[in-house]
Amino acid sequence: IGTCGKLWLCVGSKLCCCLSCGCFRRMSCCICFKFDDGEFPPGAESLGAMESVDTKDVEWKRGGEIFEAGRGGDADTSEGQQAKLFAGKIEPNDIGQGQLGDCWLLTAFVCLAESPGAIQSVFLTNEFNPRGRYVIKLFNGYTQSHEELEIDDYVPVSKGTCEPLCAKPHGRELW
Repeated sequence: IGTCGKLWLCVGSKLCCCLSCGCFRRMSCCICFKFDDGEFPPGAESLGAMESVDTKDVEWKRGGEIFEAGRGGDADTSEGQQAKLFAGKIEPNDIGQGQLGDCWLLTAFVCLAESPGAIQSVFLTNEFNPRGRYVIKLFNGYTQSHEELEIDDYVPVSKGTCEPLCAKPHGRELW
């Protein structure tokens, strides 16, 4: 509840919208809801069988939390150095193999990264979202059509660290 006694929701990190009248204000006290993808919850059931990792040693962190703790590039988290969806050119060496054993998928991303703009065209949300909600467009081979999916930014990491278990980002890019 905002200072006016009405419900306010976060639009960005500090810009809020009043649900009653639709006005915008910069506030530090508004309610910010993070998006959760109910079809892919942050838990062992979403990882499946991982031979190299005990799922008890896994926790899930938001994409922005990984970089706030100094992961990815230098530990400087000053303005402009925080997580970004894209930073600079998308290149094949932006992708690093993790512990999941999904090299078949990462190889497809590496091939896609060879074509300028191809990775960016998958993301309908084109910048870092502090709420952790992204809309992507993927081709469904079964229906032979493109589908839009809402995803969150939960990432499985080694417990007690901010080291991603799956693909390792180069720098502070979340894509």
